[in-house]
Amino acid sequence: MKSIAFGLPVGKGKADVTNLTCANAPTATTTGCSDSVVNYSDQCGSGNCACLMWTCTIRNPFSGNGAATMEISVDIDNGAGFGTTPDCYPFVAQFLTATTDAEATDLNGSICDPVMTTSTNATVAGGWQLIGWSTDKITNGAGGGVTGTFSLKTGELKLTLKGRTF
Repeated sequence: MKSIAFGLPVGKGKADVTNLTCANAPTATTTGCSDSVVNYSDQCGSGNCACLMWTCTIRNPFSGNGAATMEISVDIDNGAGFGTTPDCYPFVAQFLTATTDAEATDLNGSICDPVMTTSTNATVAGGWQLIGWSTDKITNGAGGGVTGTFSLKTGELKLTLKGRTF
């Protein structure tokens, strides 16, 4: 995999939208994650974290369509507004694609409980950065924003990543 090379000119290319769907319920542990690339998703500021792990499908014009693995470490004790609606919790995450052009992407942000009591979908918002890739379509990385939902009923995770190449 290529990695980010610092000091190269910043490009202005638009990164195509990536849709990541993890339809199955996650495997969960009561400790932070332990990813295999740069130990990003195993961070846990408070020391009280949960790890959610999925096998997912990805749709991306650069890396192709196929399988991905996702690890999200949710920091339980660093939730802003604890005890109020919505409760929001910081997370760090990493997903790895197993598509034509393998990629590794780091994410961070917050997962917030549903605002309405009739909803079972937590909102996900934050940012992402491509940290490794095996395609020459990307010169020096990519990054941007991530939005999505996490179903508290089924465990399904749906994320949309939008951004720019650099």
